[in-house]
Amino acid sequence: MRSYEEEIAGINYISYDEQLTLSTKYLKENAILRTYFSMKYKYVIVDEYQDVNEKSEALIYEISALNGNLMCIGDSNQSIYAFNGSSSRYIDDFSKCNPDAVTYWMKGNYRSTKRIADVSNLALGGMEMPLEERAIAYTDGMIDGEPVVEMTNELTHICAWIQSQLASGVALKDIAIIATRHKFLHYLHRELPFETVLVENYLIHDFMFGLVYQVLRILQDPKDTDAYLFLALLMEKDMSYIQDLASLLECNLEVKDESLLSVLSFARDIQHETAEHFIAQFCAYMNMDDTMSEETLLKLVKQSHLQNTEELFQLMQNMVFYEDNTKIHYKPEDKITLITAHSSKGCEFHSVLVYDADSYVDCFAEEDAGGSSYDRKLLFVALSRAKRVLAVAKEPGTETILEKYRKVESA
Repeated sequence: MRSYEEEIAGINYISYDEQLTLSTKYLKENAILRTYFSMKYKYVIVDEYQDVNEKSEALIYEISALNGNLMCIGDSNQSIYAFNGSSSRYIDDFSKCNPDAVTYWMKGNYRSTKRIADVSNLALGGMEMPLEERAIAYTDGMIDGEPVVEMTNELTHICAWIQSQLASGVALKDIAIIATRHKFLHYLHRELPFETVLVENYLIHDFMFGLVYQVLRILQDPKDTDAYLFLALLMEKDMSYIQDLASLLECNLEVKDESLLSVLSFARDIQHETAEHFIAQFCAYMNMDDTMSEETLLKLVKQSHLQNTEELFQLMQNMVFYEDNTKIHYKPEDKITLITAHSSKGCEFHSVLVYDADSYVDCFAEEDAGGSSYDRKLLFVALSRAKRVLAVAKEPGTETILEKYRKVESA
C-alpha cells in the first residue's frame, strides 16, 4: 500500500488544510486577487464561527480586511469540533482581536420548552463564562412543557418510550435518537422493531459501497474466500448458510446460490465498462438507482477521475485500508432518525432521546489531551435539539453530567 501522501500526490490533489493555507498566501501576495475580492465582496458574514480553526480564521481575516466589514455569528457553547482544530477561543477572543467590533447577545429560545432549556443549561454547569452570557434565555410566553424523562438505555426502555411517542400522535420522522458513536446507532438500526434511518454513515460502511467492493474483490481474485463470505453477509444470508458457504469454498467447490451467482454474473458481464457506467448499471440491477448510495459513489468516481473498474477497486481498497472517513448523507424518510451528536448540530426534532448520556465527560473538548469531544458542550448540543419532548438515557449504574451538577446545586 502506498502512503496517504503518495496517494494524494499521485492524483494531483491537495488537502483541505493546504487549500486554506495556499488561498491565504495567494490572497496576501497577489495584488490582482486582492483587487478582485475587494470589489466582489464588500461584506463578509461567517456563520457558525465557533467552528473555525487557525487556518480558516486567517483566510477569513485576509478576505474581510480588504473592506473592513466582517460579521460573525456563533455560539461558543457549541464548539464541538476540536478534533478538526476548531476552538471556542476564536469566537471568545473575537472582540479582543477586533477592538472596534460590537457584540450582540442573542439569548431568545424559539425552539424548546422551558424544561428542556433548563436541562440543556444544566449540561453547561461549571463553565467560567457568566450565566447570563451562556444560558438559553427564556422568551416571553415560553411553555413549561412535559417533564424530561430519565431512564436507562436498555432496549425495552427505548422501545417503550418510542411507543409512547407514537401513541401520543408523534410521527416517526419527528423522533430522533442521538448518540455519540456510530456503533450505537448501527446497533439501534439493527435491533429496534421500528422503521429507522441512519441520517449519515461512513461511505465505507454503506451497503452499496460494500457490495461493489466485495464483487470487485471477487472479480480481481475469484479465489478470495473472504470476499464471498462478506458478500453473503451483505446480502443478509443467515449464519448457517455462511458456514456452509465457507465449507464449500475451503474445498474449492463452486458457489451454488443463485442470488449470489446472478449478482456475480451480472458484474462480470459489465466489468469492462467505465467505472461510472459500472456503478450506474450495478445500482440499477440491485434496485438501488436514484439513491444517495449511487449518487455518492458516482460523485466519488468523477472526483477521482476513475476510468475503469480496476481503478475503482484500487480506490475502494485504499479507502477501506486507511479507514477513510468520507461520509454519505441519506435522504429524509418517514422513519425514526438515528444521528450522532456531532451531526445533529443545526437540527431540531419534536421528540429526542439522548441514548448514551453517560458518554459525555466533564471537560472542554479543546483541552482534552485524549482528543475526546464527548463533553458538556456536545451534551448541550444533543439535548437542545428537542422541541417538545426530551428523554435522557444512560447505561445502568452510571452517572451523567446532569446528575453531577444537580448534586452541586443542591449542596
